[in-house]
Amino acid sequence: MERIDHIAFVIPNPQSVQLWEKILAQKPYYEEVLESQGVKVYSFQIGAVRIELMEPLSEVTADRQTLISGSAGVHHLAFYTENISEHVQRLREIGFEPLMDSPVPTGMGQEGVLLRGADGLLIELVRFS
Repeated sequence: MERIDHIAFVIPNPQSVQLWEKILAQKPYYEEVLESQGVKVYSFQIGAVRIELMEPLSEVTADRQTLISGSAGVHHLAFYTENISEHVQRLREIGFEPLMDSPVPTGMGQEGVLLRGADGLLIELVRFS
């Protein structure tokens, strides 16, 4: 893994973006609806780290288990790597389970794989597609 790419937060509705705009004193520089993931994402840049807000488009979305409309909080930590498969294998060996078979679009020209640890921790591995 080469660097932290982003920290993703679940938001319950579009009004939550306004709160984040006030917290971070800026507007999101990027927005995209990811139909395949069932979310709308908003991105803010703080130094070298991107803050990603994930707004569910329906009751159960994204990895189909953890994004529940109406809840809010940290969803996952994403790491950038050119070799997703190598790191998926390494994380499997220490108990992480991939939540998809292959990388899926994650926005901003990236694709990634979400993995869940035995303790519920979610890690995403991303690269540019």
